[in-house]
Amino acid sequence: MRSSSALLIAAAASSHAAFVAPPALFTGRSAAARAELRAAAAPVCKIDVAATPPSDVRVLVVGATGYIGRFVTKELVSRGYQVTALAREQSGVGGKKGRAEVVADFPGAKVAFGDVTDAASLRASGFAEPVDVVVSCLASRTGGVEDSNKIDYGASKNALDELIAQGGSHYVLLSAICVQKPLLEFQRAKLRLEEAITAQSDVSYSIVRPTAFFKSLAGQVKLVQEGKPYVMFGDGKLSRANAISEADLARVMADCISDASKHGEILPVGGPGNALTPLQQSEILFDLFGLEPKCDRGATLAHAWRGARGPHTAAPPHTPRASRRAGTSRCRSR
Repeated sequence: MRSSSALLIAAAASSHAAFVAPPALFTGRSAAARAELRAAAAPVCKIDVAATPPSDVRVLVVGATGYIGRFVTKELVSRGYQVTALAREQSGVGGKKGRAEVVADFPGAKVAFGDVTDAASLRASGFAEPVDVVVSCLASRTGGVEDSNKIDYGASKNALDELIAQGGSHYVLLSAICVQKPLLEFQRAKLRLEEAITAQSDVSYSIVRPTAFFKSLAGQVKLVQEGKPYVMFGDGKLSRANAISEADLARVMADCISDASKHGEILPVGGPGNALTPLQQSEILFDLFGLEPKCDRGATLAHAWRGARGPHTAAPPHTPRASRRAGTSRCRSR
């Protein structure tokens, strides 16, 4: 049975106010009794996040400075949540953003600085105060084996583990629709993370699998306009997608906290209109610029990767196997 002091501390710690056990409580007690008191003083945050007013829900966003993470963080702030945005000391592409720039980018949010790949750093920075909800918008930059395992799986898993350890309530993951048929390392890593999330029962979860972003399609528009190849996996008919805007996706992510029907769900989401294959998208683009396409099969996966993730992105390791499975096509103007 827990001591009366431990029960008193636990009751105080269960409130949203941070609780620090007075040093006098530990004086003259055995090591076992002191350990019990410390455990009782740990933050307890189990709340119904869907039924609780946003002003009383504490949300930690990891990957807040990323492309989608910025939209999600600002959407959560606009809804009145207590938002903490976790960032690296040097954030953005190439670490070009310093502390002051990151803080200025998130008015209304608290900004903490730490390393999500290091559990101790994450605990000290992101979980210095109790957290009810974690929203992970983390994504690896290269998609290679090491980067994918470290970020797409490891860092997001660290955030899940810390949320569970300190008694949080809900975890929202930004995944991707492509994990349904994983060919690349970042897809496998995200799918492995999804499996870890759904296998546990300590916190509720929402997993969001968006289709293509408008930004990724915009990159292809510029390539075609400049007379460069439009790259597709296979014959361009292997998949269909209706691109979603960043703002719409951010709203879906925020809804995953307030809408209980989205808890415990894996949610494929896309934008309005009919889903189009990459081949259909290419036909629209070439017609838009009045160009006649010339297509050929057999491009390497490296070309497909650069077309899908950006023209300056390095190809992932171990591409021959995936290339044999999917193949690629390139279309350029005559």
